[in-house]
Amino acid sequence: MAAALGFFLISMALGMSVLNGVHMAAMSPKPPPRQLGKLNFKMSLMPLLRRQAPTFDISLGDYKFTRNPEDQLDFSEFLSSLSPTAREFLNLQETPGNVLNSSNLMIPGRKIWVVTTASLPWRTGTSVNPTLRAAYLLRLTPAASVTLMVPWIEAIDQCKVFGSHKFTSREEQEKEIRRWLRRDAGMGDVANRLKIMFYNGRYHPDYGSIFPVEDMLALVPQGEADVAVLEEPEHLNWFHPETPEYWRKRFNHVVGIIHTNYLEYTKGYTGGVYKKYILYVLNRWLVPAHCDKVVKLSGVLQRYSTYKEEVSNVHGVRSDFLKVGDAAPRRGFKKDFYFIGKALVAKGLPRLFELMEILKNSTTPTTFHVDAFGSGPDEKKIEEMAGSKDLDVSFHPGIDHLQLQDHKTMVNPSTSEVLCTTTAEALAMGKFVVCPDHPSNAFFKQFPNCLMYNSTAQFRKQIRYAMSHDPIPLEGETRRKLTWEAATERFIQAAQVTDRVAALSWQDDYGASFHTWLGKGKKGNAVRRLAGAAPLLDAREEES
Repeated sequence: MAAALGFFLISMALGMSVLNGVHMAAMSPKPPPRQLGKLNFKMSLMPLLRRQAPTFDISLGDYKFTRNPEDQLDFSEFLSSLSPTAREFLNLQETPGNVLNSSNLMIPGRKIWVVTTASLPWRTGTSVNPTLRAAYLLRLTPAASVTLMVPWIEAIDQCKVFGSHKFTSREEQEKEIRRWLRRDAGMGDVANRLKIMFYNGRYHPDYGSIFPVEDMLALVPQGEADVAVLEEPEHLNWFHPETPEYWRKRFNHVVGIIHTNYLEYTKGYTGGVYKKYILYVLNRWLVPAHCDKVVKLSGVLQRYSTYKEEVSNVHGVRSDFLKVGDAAPRRGFKKDFYFIGKALVAKGLPRLFELMEILKNSTTPTTFHVDAFGSGPDEKKIEEMAGSKDLDVSFHPGIDHLQLQDHKTMVNPSTSEVLCTTTAEALAMGKFVVCPDHPSNAFFKQFPNCLMYNSTAQFRKQIRYAMSHDPIPLEGETRRKLTWEAATERFIQAAQVTDRVAALSWQDDYGASFHTWLGKGKKGNAVRRLAGAAPLLDAREEES
């Protein structure tokens, strides 16, 4: 309840800040070419009481536009309907503009900071992928330096996250990160050159995540603040420790990379139907307020900014998976179908069981064996589900995906992921992947070994195809698209901002300034406690 109240209060503050920003736009000292009428923005939260989405009304002169967050709050429809005069007044020219030097990561001498919410040895996407991104940016760009900024957690939290108290000092954990880059990632050439900095973090068990408990910007030397890559910018700024600045004010260029569909997770909490829409509005405020460019890994994610965001898969696959794929045509496959993932009901196995049952009981039955690999809290429940349907499924503990070289086809019916890492790894290993035709899988549609379906009939067709055929060997550009080299090139391209887009960023300055003000002093502590950050604040007070 406290978290819901906190998000409600913050969203109300967002509404006030948006209204203030629009009011400032209407009072801009730049006179319009002709009278356009008053620009208004209204947000109603009353529908929340009816378990519906809040309504947004925008009007400019005689034109009125209404939209709610379930429709992605797509302002582009509103903007495209404006007259050329109105677009000129709002500085929305059709030409793309020129790329700003501040957003060009290939200019020699840049100082890049990759800031994330998790750290090795925690093998989660927000620790592994940012570490590799930092290493490849150091290898492939003429940057003067690249710094990986990760959370340091104390012994009590290390036991929860790592399974034991692994490190007594930051130097020990730094050595572990460098060792992983050399041994597991094969990046000995940059392992020692990469700079690593820690900020104080605290694990929040209710969210299963680490949050900062100190001003991270204060840790960055003034002359080093050039480019910031915020991995999960919403996550980094939700609880927002007190700071006199915001990211875009301190750095010349800030890129946010969105990893996680938090709206999907929020639905699972008590009152999720309300929290989903409140969190939507909160993210719409915080992400563009702190980022010059927003990169979404797939189109399944919410809209964060009409003019700042871009969809691009900026993640790659480690070279050891690709080496397995290179050898696959010679080695061949000894087993057929498998699933790999955490043993959670939300991860897709129940949907796979439904499809298997339909195929088994159809007039022309299709049956196949599946090896399911994964550990987690729902193991027993999932095994009982398969047993009740009398399906041919064998269950195994979690395993390193790289060890599953004998299986020919991965079946992944999950649609809860933003961009499934295991799908990319399976394709890199030269396997078939049977998965739904869904926005989260859009990047994989270009690969011939990705067998997509959007109906039960198509699922049967793809399963039978995988039974009777061998995967096409990965070669040339198709193979390269899965590499971290290609992913880094996509990121460098996606990070660019034009002067046209930058000209619109002034409106986000109000939101960033308000967020900074909101985090200061006693009111900041009150807001964070209401938003559910009490454990983090208590930890900070214990240390002070």
